Amino acid sequence: MDAADRALVGQLLAPTGELLWVDDEAALDAVTAMSGSGPAYVFYFIEAMTEAGMEMGLSPDQAQRLAIGTFTGASALAHSATEPPSVLRDSGRSPIAYSSGTGTHVPGVAGSSGNSWR
Repeated sequence: MDAADRALVGQLLAPTGELLWVDDEAALDAVTAMSGSGPAYVFYFIEAMTEAGMEMGLSPDQAQRLAIGTFTGASALAHSATEPPSVLRDSGRSPIAYSSGTGTHVPGVAGSSGNSWR
C-alpha cells in the first residue's frame, strides 16, 4: 500500500479509534488478541477492584467509581508518559515504602508477580 492509500485509509478509520499499522500481516492475530480480548481483562480487573473496595466498606457505587477512575487516570498517564509502565508502577512507591517493603501497593504488586494472570 502506498502512502496515498495509507493516508486515505487513515482518514476513513480515524473516527473509529487509534490506527495501528503493522508491516507483517501475521501480526494481525496479535493485534486482534490484544485489542479484541484486552477489554475483557480490563473489565475483569475493574470488577475485582470494585469487589475489593466493597469488602473494605465502600458502597458498590463508590467502589466502582474509584476502580474506573483509577483505570482512567492510569491509562491517561501511561498514554502521555515517556516512561514505560514498569517505571510508572514503581514511581508510586515512596523511598521509605520502597526500602521497607511497606505501603499499599508494594505487597500487592509483589504478590501478583508470581500469579498466572501476568
